[in-house]
Amino acid sequence: MRGQSTDSLTLTDGCASHNLGQLETEGRNGLTPQQATKIAWLLLALIVLTTAGLRVRLLPISLERDEGEYAYIAQLILQGEIPFTQAHTMKYPGVPYVYAAFLAVFGQTDVAIHLGLMLINALSVVLIFLLGKRLFNPVIGLMAASSFAFLSLSRSTLGFTANAEHFVLLPLLGATLLLLLALEERRLLCLLASGFLYGVAVLMKQHAAVFAGFAGVYLLIQSLRRDGRSIQRLLSHLLIFSAAMVFPVALLWLSLGIKGAFAPFWFWTFTYPRYYLSMSSWQGGRDSLFRMGGWQISSSIGLYSLALVGLAASILNRSLRPRCLFLLLFTGFSILSVCPGLHFRSHYFLLLAPAVSLLAAVASTALGQLCRRIAPPDRIAVLVTLVALITDFGKQLPYFFLLSPDEITTLTYPTHFNAMKALGVYIRDHTQPEDRIAVLGSEPEVYFYARRQAATKYIYTYPLMEPQRYSLQMQEEMIAEMEQCRPRYIALVRFADSWFSCVDPDAPQLIMQWPLKFVAANYRRVAVVDMVSPYRTDYLWGLEAASFKPHSDNFVVLYERLADP
Repeated sequence: MRGQSTDSLTLTDGCASHNLGQLETEGRNGLTPQQATKIAWLLLALIVLTTAGLRVRLLPISLERDEGEYAYIAQLILQGEIPFTQAHTMKYPGVPYVYAAFLAVFGQTDVAIHLGLMLINALSVVLIFLLGKRLFNPVIGLMAASSFAFLSLSRSTLGFTANAEHFVLLPLLGATLLLLLALEERRLLCLLASGFLYGVAVLMKQHAAVFAGFAGVYLLIQSLRRDGRSIQRLLSHLLIFSAAMVFPVALLWLSLGIKGAFAPFWFWTFTYPRYYLSMSSWQGGRDSLFRMGGWQISSSIGLYSLALVGLAASILNRSLRPRCLFLLLFTGFSILSVCPGLHFRSHYFLLLAPAVSLLAAVASTALGQLCRRIAPPDRIAVLVTLVALITDFGKQLPYFFLLSPDEITTLTYPTHFNAMKALGVYIRDHTQPEDRIAVLGSEPEVYFYARRQAATKYIYTYPLMEPQRYSLQMQEEMIAEMEQCRPRYIALVRFADSWFSCVDPDAPQLIMQWPLKFVAANYRRVAVVDMVSPYRTDYLWGLEAASFKPHSDNFVVLYERLADP
């Protein structure tokens, strides 16, 4: 027995084996286990390749703000800069480091970032299959993988963007799979690796700490079931797991401390977020949840309906009940992971995709068992999953096949990110690598496309315009940085969603008034990007821009510094 090995754990999950609910495929069609396994992997490869094929046409989509932030910080990392020293951000630096790897391998383009996302997503699909296979059987694993592939690419979750949630899911799924292995096969190394990967997920985004909580609770309950009388052994396992989980985060803190970046890191990831979160209200959060959550459900009504059935089936169906604890805890903590701060963005709901996918597959299996007199249960289960996927896929057919990348961006966002890309490319073509630039607004993607370093650490102006105690100080710091650096180009963004994350008439207005004097004395207008409508953007360059009056309320004016006398 493996429990006798020196690196083993003396605990199990108290559940049936990973063949729980195994569909008796071999007995019905004569396939050997080896043949069935090969077919399962071939079908999984088909799912992965189909998903990748759908992503290929989405590779050139313009970066949105979060992607632009990660990409710009990744460029700084490749230039040898330390995170938090040259760009202020509330996010841990895990995703920028992954972006940096993509840019180093595939080139510094948006296509390179989305190509890297394609690889990350493919690995996540494989892990969902393995998780479903470990929890139940290969058929459930395949159904869960196909559902996850759809949800992680859906327009409603902004699946085409390389947002942090994708990079959370990969280590999260690996960690959860290893946790099951540690419990079922009594492997201490698996427990250590699981804890480490949960810590890596937190480095990608702080929301992942919720899943670390799931792992701790699940491990504790299963350990009490098995080794409740051995408190010392139970505590030692929890301590080992917790230490492994904390290790990546502690290593980051130590590294930043050694490099002198701990103070700005602490301010932007701990001090300022307290004020940021305090500006959220329960009513506003509730309205946002209903609005965004409603879009998720309506866009994937088939899979979400199945997930609800699966939740009930895991409790009521005797053959599925041994995994009920895992499914309930995993689903509950997945919901909690979307909620911190009461801010609900579309891509946050990606964190629900694994739980929804597993529950949908469980529902299909339960329905197959109920209808087993009509046809083999596995066939009915697969048919139910296909009907749900086809229904949801049909609701987004234009997105998957008809709309161009530029049209998808235009329909998805109120901001013209395509125009920001064009502006960044113009700046890159008219500057030298050593030139500094500035964007007065929250459009960090311009820095990435321009491949030029910012004249200020404030790549977002949102914090400057919020009713919080540091806003005036931040405005003064940004102004001082720009006056000292005197950037070659200044892009003045004139649309509200690039300035106000929390509209407050009492917020300091210094940063809105200062440019009029500074720009008039030192710069000349060289370009105007006029966003006339969602489907029309006018670009004026050079002399044409000098006296042009924008036709809309949403425009960007680009200024070039006058030659020194």
